[in-house]
Amino acid sequence: MVMARSAQFDAVVIGCGTIGAAVGVALASAGWAVALYDADPRRRATLREGGGFHEAALAGAISEAMTTGHLQVVDQLVRQPGAAKFIICTPTPVAADGGFDRAPLERVTDDIAAVAQDGDAVLVRSTVPVGTTRALAERLRGRGRNLHFAAVPDRSVEGRSFADQFSVPHLIGGVDAGSAMSAKTLLTRLGPVVDLGVAEAAEAAKLFANGWRAALFALSNAMASVCETHGLDVREIFAGAAKNYPRFAPPRPGPVAGPCLPKDLQLLAASVPGEAGVLLRGVMMSESQIMLRITDTLATHLAGRPGAKIALLGIAFKGQPEVDDARGGVALALAARLQAAMPGAELVGWDAAMPPGQTAKLGIKPAETLWAAAAAADIVVLCNDHPVFAQTDAARLAHSMAAGGLIYDVAGGAAQWPHELPNNVTLRVFGRGVAHHAE
Repeated sequence: MVMARSAQFDAVVIGCGTIGAAVGVALASAGWAVALYDADPRRRATLREGGGFHEAALAGAISEAMTTGHLQVVDQLVRQPGAAKFIICTPTPVAADGGFDRAPLERVTDDIAAVAQDGDAVLVRSTVPVGTTRALAERLRGRGRNLHFAAVPDRSVEGRSFADQFSVPHLIGGVDAGSAMSAKTLLTRLGPVVDLGVAEAAEAAKLFANGWRAALFALSNAMASVCETHGLDVREIFAGAAKNYPRFAPPRPGPVAGPCLPKDLQLLAASVPGEAGVLLRGVMMSESQIMLRITDTLATHLAGRPGAKIALLGIAFKGQPEVDDARGGVALALAARLQAAMPGAELVGWDAAMPPGQTAKLGIKPAETLWAAAAAADIVVLCNDHPVFAQTDAARLAHSMAAGGLIYDVAGGAAQWPHELPNNVTLRVFGRGVAHHAE
C-alpha cells in the first residue's frame, strides 16, 4: 500500500470513475478524510495526477483535496482504526441475457469484508435492482459478519457531477436503523438527505427516476416518428401545443444516449415480475427502432455509393453539459451499424470536447476540425446537442460537402438552420417530416 501519510479514513470509496471520484472528493472537500481505491492501476495513477476528468470543477477539487491531505489514493483496499464507511461506486453491468450481473458487486463486498470490522458501514452508491443491498447484507451475515448496509444511489448528472453532490438531495435507505444513521452521518455534511426508510425504497427511487425519463424520451421520439411519417415538424407542434398549456411538456426528441438510462431500464426490469416489465421492454425496443430508422435513412441516401464518406460530428453521448464520454452515444451506435451495413464507407469523426487521439481509440478515424471531417463528405451526422452546432455556418458546411449530400441532425441543434442549403445539400432534422433542399 502506498500512502502520502498515515491517516485514519472516515470513508473509503471503491470504484473511482466519475461517480466515485465525485462523491469521494466532495466528502473530502467537506472535511472528511477519504481514501480513493480503484482496481485499475492506471486510473489510480491518473487520480494522483489530478486528471482523468473532463469536468473542470471535479479535476480542480481533486488537486485541492490532495493538497490539504483530506484525500488520498491508495493501492489496495484499506481500513484504519475507528468506525469506517465503505462506499461502493463500481459499475453494475447487465448480463448477456439482459438481467443483472451480480457477480462484480459480490466480489467487491467480499473484498470489503476481508478488511472491515463488525459495525462498519457499506454504502451502495452504484445503481442496482431493488433488493440488491439487502441481499448483499444477508449474504455476509450468513457468513457471520455484521456490517451496516445502506443504499445511497447517485443522482448526479455527468458534466456537473461534483457540483451536484452539494445541491441534489441524497437519497438513503438502510437495511436497518443503524445502517441508515451511518449513511446520514456521512452524507448530511454535503447537503440535504432524504431517508426513504428502507434500502429497497432508495434503490427504487433511482430506478424510477431514470425509468420515467426514459419512458418520456421514448414517447417524445414516437411522436417525432409520427411527424416524420406525416410530413410534420414535431418541434413546431410541441411549441404550439404547450403554449399556455401546462399539462403538455414533452422533452426534446432525439435518440436516448449515454451509459445510464438504457442500463437502468434493464435493472428496473430485473426488479419486477415478468408481466410488469412489458412497458419497460417496450421502451427499450422503441429506442432500438429509432436507431434503425436513422440508419436506414443514411443507407438509402448512400445507395450505390459503397465508398462514400460519412462524417460523425459529436462523438460524446451528449453536448450539454459538455462531456468527453462516448459510452452509449449515438455516434458509436451509428458507426457500428454503418460499418456492418456499408463496410466500404469511410467514417470520420470529430467532437468539440474530445481530442482526435481519443476518437481514434474508439475505432473511428479522427479529424482535427469539424471542417476537416465534413470536407467532401456525402453525409454529415450531428450526433449530439453540443452548442457548437447551433453556431455553425450552415451554408459553409453545405459548400464543404460533396454535392447532393445529406446533413442529418439527430438532436435538434440545427433545427433553426435554413431549410434550403446550397450545393444541393439536404438538411434532415429528426422529427421533421419534410426534408428541404435547394435545386
